[in-house]
Amino acid sequence: MMLRYFVRFAWSVIFLIGANCSAHSQPFQTALEKLETGNALFRQGDYKSAIDAYSQAIELDTNLVQAYNNRGNAYFRLNQFINALLDYDEVVKRTPKDADAYLNRGNVYATIGDHWRAIRDYNKAIQLNPKHEEAYYNRALTYFSLKNYLKAREDMAQCVQVNPSNAEANNYLGICLYFEGKVAEALSYIEKAIALAPQYAEAYYHRATVYYGEHMWQQALQDIEKALQLAPNIAEYNALKKEIEKQLQKN
Repeated sequence: MMLRYFVRFAWSVIFLIGANCSAHSQPFQTALEKLETGNALFRQGDYKSAIDAYSQAIELDTNLVQAYNNRGNAYFRLNQFINALLDYDEVVKRTPKDADAYLNRGNVYATIGDHWRAIRDYNKAIQLNPKHEEAYYNRALTYFSLKNYLKAREDMAQCVQVNPSNAEANNYLGICLYFEGKVAEALSYIEKAIALAPQYAEAYYHRATVYYGEHMWQQALQDIEKALQLAPNIAEYNALKKEIEKQLQKN
C-alpha cells in the first residue's frame, strides 16, 4: 500500500518577523528578502534555486531559523534527506518547543525507513501539541508500515477526532479496523472517506480490498474499476483487479 505522509511547509512565521524588521539591522532585512525570494522559488517548484536563496539568507543571518526550516523543506523535496536532516536538526536545536520542527524531522526519518526515530519525533510533536493532526496521521502511517495496526488505528482515530473531515485518516482508520476483523465499522469509515473525497482512488481500492476479503466479488470489481479510472497506473490496483476477475470466473 502507498503511504503518503503529511509534510507541513509553514510560512506564516516569516511575516510575523518581517512586520518588525524596522527594529533590525540592514543585513537582517536583506536576509529576510533572501528568505522571501527562496519561498517564491519554492512555491514555483524551483527547489535548487530556493536552496541557494535560503543559504544566502543564512550567510547574512545565522539565527534566521525559518531559512534552515525552509531549506530543509527544499532538500526534502529533492530527496536529499541527509541535508534535510541537518537543517531540521538545527531547527529543533534552536526552537525545541516547535512541534512542527519535530514533525518535519520525523517525516525524513519515516521516509528513509528509520521508523523508531520517526515515532520518537512524532511523539514529541504530539507532546508539544496534543491536537497535532499531521503528527497523529504520520505516526499512524509509520505504525502501519510496521504492521502494528492496533497502534495505527489508535492514532488514526485521534486524527479523525481532531479533524473529522480528514478523508485520508478516515480511509486508513477503516482499513485498520478491517485488519482487526471489524468489517461493518471498517466500511463505514472508508465510505465516509469517499463521501469526503469522491476522487480519492485509494479509498475505492481499500473498499475493494474489504469486499474482496468478504467474497463480495461484484462490489469489489466495481470499486477497483473506479480506483483504476482515477489512478490507472498503480500496480497494486491492477493486481487486485486481476485477482477479482479470477474469482468471478470461478464463481
